[in-house]
Formats: sequence, C-alpha cells, structure tokens
Amino acid sequence: EQALERINGSTCGLRFIGDIRVDYEGTTAETLRFVCDECLAKSTRCLYDLSRPCEKCHPKGSRQQLEILAFLTSLGIVDVKTTRDVISPYELDLFSPSRAFAIEHNGLWWHKNKDENYHAEKTRRCNDIGIRLLHVFSDEWGKKRKIVMSMIKHRLKLSPMRFRAKDCKLVDLDDSSQSEFFRLNHLDGFEPSIKGFGLVHDDTLVAGISLGLPAQGEFDNHIRISRFACLRDHCIVGGLGRLIEATRIAFRKPLVTHVDQRHSDGHGFERVGFQRVDETEPGFWLTDCIRRFKGEPQDRSLDQSTLDQAGVFRIFGCRNS
Repeated sequence: EQALERINGSTCGLRFIGDIRVDYEGTTAETLRFVCDECLAKSTRCLYDLSRPCEKCHPKGSRQQLEILAFLTSLGIVDVKTTRDVISPYELDLFSPSRAFAIEHNGLWWHKNKDENYHAEKTRRCNDIGIRLLHVFSDEWGKKRKIVMSMIKHRLKLSPMRFRAKDCKLVDLDDSSQSEFFRLNHLDGFEPSIKGFGLVHDDTLVAGISLGLPAQGEFDNHIRISRFACLRDHCIVGGLGRLIEATRIAFRKPLVTHVDQRHSDGHGFERVGFQRVDETEPGFWLTDCIRRFKGEPQDRSLDQSTLDQAGVFRIFGCRNS
C-alpha cells in the first residue's frame, strides 16, 4: 500500500501500467513499469526514482533541473549550459560563463552513497577558478523553492528589493519572531537561541541574526552565530555588519560561526572581521530519497546493509568553514 501510494503521488509525467503485486520486488528494484503520457515511451523504474521525467521527452536533465534552468532564463541568464569542460571530469549541471556561477542539482536518489568528498571537491575546484557553485538538494527545491530562488537571485545580484542597513531600525527578536522569520527565509529553519537581533525597514523585518552557545568544549567563552538571513528577495547592504556590531556590544565576547560551503564561500563574514580557522569534514544526512534527516555521528560509519534495514542511505554535502 505504501509503495502504491508513492507511485500514485508521483508528478513526473509517467503513468504506472504494471501490477504492483507482480512488479514490486523492493524499494531499489527497477521493476515498476511506466508509460510517458506525452510520447508513450515505456520504461522501468524503482520506487525511489519517481521524480525523473521521461528521458525521451527530457533528455538533458531531471524535471527539477529543467525547472531551475527555466527560472534562470526568466532572470535573463541565457547562457546556461551543462558541461564537463570546466572542472573535468566533474560535470556542472547548470553553468553560466558570463556570471561565473553554477548550480549543482543534487537529486537524492542519484546522489545517495556518493563518495563523501564528491560535492566538497566540486566546490573546491570551482572556488580555485573563481566560480561560485551553489548546491541545491531536490528536497530543498521541492519544499523550500522560494528560499532557493531568493538565494539564486542574491548571488546573481538580482534581488529586487535593496536597502541600506543604516536606514533600518535595530530591534531585539524573541524566539517566536526568530522562529517565524528563519522558517520562511533560511534553508535550515530556526534553531533555539539565547538572543536574536533584527533589522526593520518600514515596519517589516528584513534581516535577522540568531545567537547561541558553541558545543561544550568547543570555542569556550565564545558566542555562536547560528543563523543569519535576509528577507526573501531582499538585499540589505551592510546588514550582516550591523547585526554583528550589535552582538559584540551586547555580549562583549568573541564570536564564532560555521559557514556551509554548499551555499557560501564565507567572504561576507571575512569582510566584517572574521578569520577562517578550520574546516570540518563534509556534512551528511540520511535519506529515504524523498527527504533528508539529520544523521548522528555514529551513522557516518555504519555499513550500508545496516542502513538498508531502515530503508535509508547516506548523502553527503560540503565542508563547513
């Protein structure tokens, strides 16, 4: 019943034509029969591979990758291509030479169990030649598309709303305000904090910072910046600097933060006085190929046979600076 529910919930443009009682041989067996509603081409898939459209109708990438391409085109970025010529032998899914900007679309099915340094190495290779690479997991594009779109526009300097931090009012943020703001504007949502500050423009919260304590024994006597975000489709010039200044005045302690290299090179923090001191090993999650779950440290070394019993796989991201 769960398998049939997932098949019926698929939006890839393929219609199931088999018999679930006969065809279904497990979640990873490519035995489920489908036909394309457009060209009538037949294919077989496994239960975890129901988001990819017909390869005959859409030969250049997944449905989501084509959606991201269409979004870039709507922004006037018309030189986007898929290429292996830039960081060979690695492929850039969506690359704009004129903007020195690339997007790696990480489908959970296709990127599960890849080498843990795969995405980190792609990012390093791009950084070395001045290309900004943004990684987007398929569950992020599926569930948090507006945030991802805003991030893309910001990195292309195309945010439609632009204000100066000095024209904004500095305010304290309680947990409720932080929770709502970061849920709507940060890919990782809200994390419980000890303090938060925001910038308000015309009675609208346009930027926020959330503060906490580092893990015990790590950067003792520091304050940790756990979240920073601007309102979707907004660029607040000097926003990070002003919120950092407010944090330093309030706590009178050194600050520390982690920057996920999937999204940022960390230069914004360096411009407001931070120094890069180290890198973590690549981050990872567990996935059922529909969504990702935060993995525990011990899950990193588990045998895949153990994970198979739970119906999940490992999927890796990039390093944190």
